[in-house]
Amino acid sequence: IQGIILGGMAFVLVRWKPQLVSHVSRAIVEHPFVSAAMGLLVGVVALVLLVLMAFTIILIPVSFLAGLVFLLAVFFGWIAFGKAVGRLVVNLFKWDLKPAAAAAVGTLVFVVAMNLLALIPLIEGIIPILLAVTGLGAVFLTRFGIIEFVPVTDESGRDF
Repeated sequence: IQGIILGGMAFVLVRWKPQLVSHVSRAIVEHPFVSAAMGLLVGVVALVLLVLMAFTIILIPVSFLAGLVFLLAVFFGWIAFGKAVGRLVVNLFKWDLKPAAAAAVGTLVFVVAMNLLALIPLIEGIIPILLAVTGLGAVFLTRFGIIEFVPVTDESGRDF
């Protein structure tokens, strides 16, 4: 059910705002280590901040809304992963699908694969958390897909 819901969300999001998902997907595919590092940083800081805000009575609703935005950012990262997987599946099987349908199929395949990997005993929690952190980092690197992530380069043109 989770894969179908996220696949539908991917279809709608890629249909209406394709650039947002494309920017996040490119950041995941081209810069996975930077995305994972940023996601780990954002995840730790956001969780600590949400708990600290929840200690005050006045900021409990704000922490609830911020947690909802955090959860939507994770789902957006999964949809961007799904778009990348959809592009891979379409190229692999030589299908003729529109980008929105490819993103929906890719998101469904991604969620099913992630849930199947979660059944393996020793890596049951590591892989889904790593994928969620990488997607979250790409979402924040691209500012929710608004800009394209371009890494910093030195004077010789090498990436850091």
